[in-house]
Amino acid sequence: MNNFDKEIEAYLNDEMTSDERASFEASLKESQVMREQFEVYKEMHTIYNDADWELADKRSNHGIVRAHERFLQSEEGRNLTNSIKNAGNSYFEEKSGSNVKRILMYAGAVAAMLIAIAIVILKNGSIDEQQLYASYKNWDDLPSLTNRDGNSDLSEGESLFQNGRYEEAQKIFESLQEDPNYSSPELLLYIGAIQLELNKDEDALKTFKELADSNALDAPKARWYLALAYLKGNQKEKAAAELELLIKNEGFKYSEAKKLLRELE
Repeated sequence: MNNFDKEIEAYLNDEMTSDERASFEASLKESQVMREQFEVYKEMHTIYNDADWELADKRSNHGIVRAHERFLQSEEGRNLTNSIKNAGNSYFEEKSGSNVKRILMYAGAVAAMLIAIAIVILKNGSIDEQQLYASYKNWDDLPSLTNRDGNSDLSEGESLFQNGRYEEAQKIFESLQEDPNYSSPELLLYIGAIQLELNKDEDALKTFKELADSNALDAPKARWYLALAYLKGNQKEKAAAELELLIKNEGFKYSEAKKLLRELE
């Protein structure tokens, strides 16, 4: 890294004394080349966090931009980001050069990522539904099964679920659900959530619909998760219909249902 690159970083990171800042700013005024290089570096420094190469905490009111943001925050978007980042890191381990050049190369990687996002949009028509699902999905809202009915299997299944060991948790919950001596509507919420996590979306729809159409106290909760399952399957109209039912009955997740329905419009 040359001295000017170091000075740019020190200036932007507020690591200069007042005299050093004044001298640096005077140098910028005297050199157009230095000003142009500085402006490029400053812009990239502002947009991207150097530590983890993620978009800075900026939000837009534009629907398409929000969709892109949600995509980048989703598991699929992060996987894409990490793939590009890892490829970039491998390249920079082999190539020497200034941090300015490194950031410019990352800018090219960002362009490649945005092209990939555009391909997703063209292929699927819209990424809104998928990213709304990722934004609103929150399994912490599921009822706790710990110490319920003194059944240790419930606690074990919940622990496995919380640790992402979905297939193991599924075996426990489905075994309990099939037991004629034990039945709990709440298990269907967990089973449906697991099915979504395992990308068994059609099974999840059936599970949540079974509970949503029942007289169980947890039926409104199932309707919320049914709406999310429809979103995950890009069935916007059906998701909206479920949300409208929740709002009409002022049920579970009433406020979030209103907000989500507005975003779908």
